[in-house]
Amino acid sequence: MQRRALLLCEEQGPGGIQTMLGWLQQTLAAHGWVIEQVSVRTGRPPWPALVEQARQADVLIASNNFQPAYWAVLLGLLAHRPAVIWVHGPLAQVLRHNPPSAIKRGFLQGIYNLAQALVFASQTSMDSFAQAMPGVRQPHRRVIHNPAPWTEHHHPATVDTHTVQLGYVGRLSPEKRPELLLQTLAHLPACYHLNIVGDGPLRTALEAQVQAAAPEARLPERVHFLGEQAVSADTYRAWQATLLCSAYEGYPMVALESLAAGVPCIATPLPALHELLGSDAPHWIANDDTPQSLAHTVLASLQTPEGNRQALARGIAAQHPAQAFGQQWQTLLCELLDEPIGEAPAASPAIPAAPAATPTTHNRKSVHFVHGGSAYLPELAAYRQELTRRGHEVHVHSDPASVPGNADVVWWICGRVSRSHTRRLAHSQHVHEYASASVAPMAWLKDRVKEFSHPRPAHRVFQSEWLRLRMALTDPVPYSLRDMGVPAHFLTAQAQGEPEFDLVYLGEMSRLMPFVPALQAIDEAGLRLLLIGQIPPELRTVIERLPHIHTTGRIAQDDVPTHLLRARAGLNLVPNVLPLSAQTSTKMLEYLAVGLPVISSRSSWAERIATEHPGRVQWLIALTSAQAWRQAVTQLPAPEAYRQHLRPLTWDAQLQSLPLWQALGL
Repeated sequence: MQRRALLLCEEQGPGGIQTMLGWLQQTLAAHGWVIEQVSVRTGRPPWPALVEQARQADVLIASNNFQPAYWAVLLGLLAHRPAVIWVHGPLAQVLRHNPPSAIKRGFLQGIYNLAQALVFASQTSMDSFAQAMPGVRQPHRRVIHNPAPWTEHHHPATVDTHTVQLGYVGRLSPEKRPELLLQTLAHLPACYHLNIVGDGPLRTALEAQVQAAAPEARLPERVHFLGEQAVSADTYRAWQATLLCSAYEGYPMVALESLAAGVPCIATPLPALHELLGSDAPHWIANDDTPQSLAHTVLASLQTPEGNRQALARGIAAQHPAQAFGQQWQTLLCELLDEPIGEAPAASPAIPAAPAATPTTHNRKSVHFVHGGSAYLPELAAYRQELTRRGHEVHVHSDPASVPGNADVVWWICGRVSRSHTRRLAHSQHVHEYASASVAPMAWLKDRVKEFSHPRPAHRVFQSEWLRLRMALTDPVPYSLRDMGVPAHFLTAQAQGEPEFDLVYLGEMSRLMPFVPALQAIDEAGLRLLLIGQIPPELRTVIERLPHIHTTGRIAQDDVPTHLLRARAGLNLVPNVLPLSAQTSTKMLEYLAVGLPVISSRSSWAERIATEHPGRVQWLIALTSAQAWRQAVTQLPAPEAYRQHLRPLTWDAQLQSLPLWQALGL
């Protein structure tokens, strides 16, 4: 039976949303849908005709979460049809730039609560929506990533080897911040040129900025305004990198189109770009929003051979096939209509099939992590990325009461597992993850309490076999072993200059308290030590008297490699007592991943790692001897510049083959 969808939109002219509307119509048509598109802003049909169109449709789709959403919800109520609202951008950031009145905000929340489903272009947009609209209780939310257009691989065109061409595609408007591109170009060598494709209200001001630039920058001959034009893969192939510096983005089509053409997208640190590039190309994202940082990222990224850049870009694009996009929309709409989902259509000329690059699922699930503690867990970000890559939606809760009753998977980071909430969520699959054993005091008793009080889950995850045996959880429940990992971009980070410090320590600072005599010896030796992390008051009192020890406070994980590489070596101090001595020291993996040698106290786990990385770990027994510290630093090996052999340390390698994925249908 043929199904009909009424697509309500307001967009006119070229743009990312218009491109997405075209993809939606093509992919749903391939599933047998008839799509009727109506503009609610210009050329809108008379009211009776519009209501009749809604009644003839099976479902109404709003092209964005503003005016089309108002019409979709109203028509849906009148015609008794489900309304789906498509949310592209991060709403909290959008409303921050254009703050609504309290009445308007309340109106928006009411509209969104009346819709039958909310579709988000990215996890970034979903999280931002939850922040902006906490009063919206609509549980039917789904992330459907924008697809990348698959293009044939062409031989590169002849390029002027005397210049480096960069490009920008987009509207010249305040939220895109194109002025930052001109400032970035001023920090690049004169052989770098910028091609700007697009038009908008800022064009006149930008052209004036180019003419007013300092003569030595030579911007008038290096900036090329090409105006609004049709964009194809050849547009992007005319330059070596596409630049993006918006104030906010949902899941930018410009980036996907550029990647599909084999051209890297280099950007300021937008959350959506972190989600898109993930651990594959984090080095294409600048450390901060400054033109200096973006210019540095351009220079560093283009040092990679062009063939490698093209392969990486196309590989990321291939993770976003149009068929998967269409199948996810088909699944959602069939769920709303309570109909069988049906099979994905074969590839057609309108929807070319890209090579498979990532697992996809036709049974999209919602995975809800419950982490009630205050500890920072990098594995949560890694899990989110892997599950999103597999086509599932991910939520993180500090309170199990906020987990909805329709959760497919509830993943407890133990901690304590609530029996009452386990009973409430009886229809969900439950995972219990044990990242570490309990520590003193009464560690054994704490572990036994967990053993006997936790309900039996569908699956368990342990950091190691040692931990599983320590917890005495040896019943027949299936389990996976998942060690700690590091983000892949740690392997490509490079020092920006000569080291400022002799040593660096990263991690939970309270664990340094037993090593205060060692810190005093380091200071006495005249060695400069950088501490990366939140300093507790009792430790701050100590280091305030040690002038050679400096601190950064807590920093974002993306900034960790830069700060680690400010030093000559990483410092690993772990008490040689169980369970700490037998568990993974993540900081040591991170030191090795960025190429630093390690000075370490002895522990059973550290000795195993030292065997696996010969020549990279130096033991220090006399921790309170200033002379021993000076000698250890003078004997350090050089940092490792090339580290691709360490890829088994990355989160990608740790997570890809977990038995859990197949056991839970993920």
